[in-house]
Amino acid sequence: MNINAVEDWNTISDWDLYQALDDNRELWKTLQDEQCLKGHFLWDIVRDRTVRSLYFLNLFLWDANPFGGPDTPITENLMTPESHQHIIDMFVKKDPTKTVANQSRIKTRLILYPRGTLKSSWGIFDVIQWVLLDPKIRILVLSAADDLAAAIVDETRGFFILKEDNPTLINLFWPEHCLLEKELGPSGSYNSPAWAKFQIKRRETTIMSRGLTSAVSGFHFEVFHADDAVETRNSGTEEICIGVKKRYGITRKILRTFGYTNLLGTRYHEADLYGDIISKSEMGDFHAEEFSIGEKKISNPGKGIEILIGSAMTIKPDAEMDLVKYNLPKHLWFRKAGPEGVHLLMPKVLTYDTLLVGYEDDPEAFETQMRQNVLPPTAQMFTREMILKNTVNWMDLPLYGRITHTWDLNGGKGKRDNDQCVGTACLWDAKGTGYIVDLVAANFPNPVAIAQAIVRFAIKHHPDVISLEDAVGIRMIQPTIEAEADKTDDAYVKQLVRRIYWRPVDTTKDAKKNRISALYPLVLYGRIKFASTLPEREKLIEQFIRPVTKSSKNDIPDCISFQTYFLPVPPSNPEELKKYQEQQRQMMEFQRARSQWDMIYNEAWQSPYREFVPENEQRYEIPIDESSFLDQRPYVDNEGLDNILGAGLIG
Repeated sequence: MNINAVEDWNTISDWDLYQALDDNRELWKTLQDEQCLKGHFLWDIVRDRTVRSLYFLNLFLWDANPFGGPDTPITENLMTPESHQHIIDMFVKKDPTKTVANQSRIKTRLILYPRGTLKSSWGIFDVIQWVLLDPKIRILVLSAADDLAAAIVDETRGFFILKEDNPTLINLFWPEHCLLEKELGPSGSYNSPAWAKFQIKRRETTIMSRGLTSAVSGFHFEVFHADDAVETRNSGTEEICIGVKKRYGITRKILRTFGYTNLLGTRYHEADLYGDIISKSEMGDFHAEEFSIGEKKISNPGKGIEILIGSAMTIKPDAEMDLVKYNLPKHLWFRKAGPEGVHLLMPKVLTYDTLLVGYEDDPEAFETQMRQNVLPPTAQMFTREMILKNTVNWMDLPLYGRITHTWDLNGGKGKRDNDQCVGTACLWDAKGTGYIVDLVAANFPNPVAIAQAIVRFAIKHHPDVISLEDAVGIRMIQPTIEAEADKTDDAYVKQLVRRIYWRPVDTTKDAKKNRISALYPLVLYGRIKFASTLPEREKLIEQFIRPVTKSSKNDIPDCISFQTYFLPVPPSNPEELKKYQEQQRQMMEFQRARSQWDMIYNEAWQSPYREFVPENEQRYEIPIDESSFLDQRPYVDNEGLDNILGAGLIG
């Protein structure tokens, strides 16, 4: 490229700027030999772009890349925006005009991506970019073991090796950070000459390496780069995973208060460190963005966390439904779906054939390392296809039936204050099948907001019962619920909230896990189904699939599990079934008549119907105040005026 033909170098693309550098290598070497390269107008432009653009830095370092080099054409570089833009966007966007502390308000970033997607290479470029931004920076590279961490640092410092005979672009434009290979020092450490020239002694080098179990007390860093901190050696059991999480928490204390943490890796165990970080990111005000069926991003600005999760190969929903329909064994699904039936995260980097061979060679390792799934499909209890198979269109929901509300307020002793409150509405048909027709999953700031949500939900459905767990402190919310109900014109709800069914607390070991497990046969055999119009449906599926651990978020399935308290006993004979259906039909007709009356007169009308349930089906007791069903309207006993319509003027 003719560098004199470009009008505006500040807006030129990363690719074109690299081509200009690559095409004029002899010019840069000559200017360097004459010690006048710093005076060239591209000097500041190139240095600024390497700090601001991670993709340009990837191109800029191609001639020093162990997978590239001066004799390998740049077109063979697999690290492109088409394949890696979401990874590129995850790292801190550096601004040379800002201090290190003010580079970003997001302080923790986690990238869970498949093996072979070059995420570690992008992590190395990010470390290099921090060094170029500020020579005073201190970076700790952490991995599961000392040798792994040292290898990452050795690869990183290899880009700074000074090649006198054939200098690389970083040798030419960032000479202050480059040094001869013999001057690198011991393995696992790099100290930039740009810092060394200050002649200030400090404990830390520019980049240091440590294994997760190594001592780091007394050191301080601005950047914490953890690549494969979790791997097979430290994720075998839940107890080991707990130890890793504790050690990680201790190690992070050496990070400065404004410091940044990058974690890159793949899942290994349901209780591993990454699962704990994901669980914490889904507390409070967070946002999940799905880029595709195989990739999503979780952002929680309040906690300063961003997480990118990618699955190398995911079966498309239409193909998945066909596979479920024909009852094919799960281990054949990827093969039977074929290239057209799967979504590939990076088709140019990891092809279908390559991934299929990897899956069939070791399905369990493939699920964890390539799909971020801690359990293989054959070992999962609830699966996506099971939930989808039991999802019904709203037109196929029963017309009549009892409705029960269950709430999990997550406000008891020992609960986290920012856990979500969950409420579910279940419609029970005459045959005893429950349909989850509505769902609330939100963070409420105070008990009044929770009470308002419970009342609004009750007004929406007019359930037979509202059920809450009688945990420590929760029962204190009942007066607030009653007060909020009294503000409405709905007399039925006013009475309903005064007879809340308080569930006893189960304090046995693994109670939550056992409750959710008890749902499995009900979902498997179609006794519990889900409406296709459910809000938060994707979150529901994810929480059902997610293994239940002490730190996992399974609030929605747990709340649905409480619906089994009201699981009806199916009628034992056709006559009883017919009677039950007739009762439900009458109640539905009355509800419709009441709704029409309310629309016209805006008055609350109390149902004279109580429990349309055979005695042998009753699973709970609800005290009913008979006086509440008396018609107390002031005009009941008033005969009114004579009907004189049409009688003329004189009557």
